[in-house]
Amino acid sequence: QVRATLAQAIGSWTQTAGLPMSGAPQSQRDGGPPRPKWLPASGPGNLNVPPEDWGMTLRQWAAFIMSCRIASPEKWQELENSTDRKREGDVNLYQICDHYVKPWTRNLGNSIALLLNGDKPLKAELMISHAWGEDIIESMVAVLSKASCTGIQ
Repeated sequence: QVRATLAQAIGSWTQTAGLPMSGAPQSQRDGGPPRPKWLPASGPGNLNVPPEDWGMTLRQWAAFIMSCRIASPEKWQELENSTDRKREGDVNLYQICDHYVKPWTRNLGNSIALLLNGDKPLKAELMISHAWGEDIIESMVAVLSKASCTGIQ
């Protein structure tokens, strides 16, 4: 219930992050979730941009996480149901990395952040760390709640 409400609440908000939730996704060769059409297929390259400029906005990060969930509800449900090194019902960052980030960036030489901000890479202003094995939705709620309370955008 909370996750469904969160998805609805973030729906319109994610569109302001520059990540449209509509449009047919591109097919994925390995049977994974389809790659969204809005995700550029090229960027400046991680080797050409210093790591401190691999930033993304908080809105982009939250929108990306929700886009993973929306890309293939069946895959997200499969990941939630898994109990391999995690609690059932959670999707963690290991799963996001393996099932979304790696396939969607494979052979591109760019991170998600550089694909999204290729024309103007963003200097990181804040580093947020969390346990990769914990639920990404819980992490997102915690980060967005703290951001809301402190005025971080």
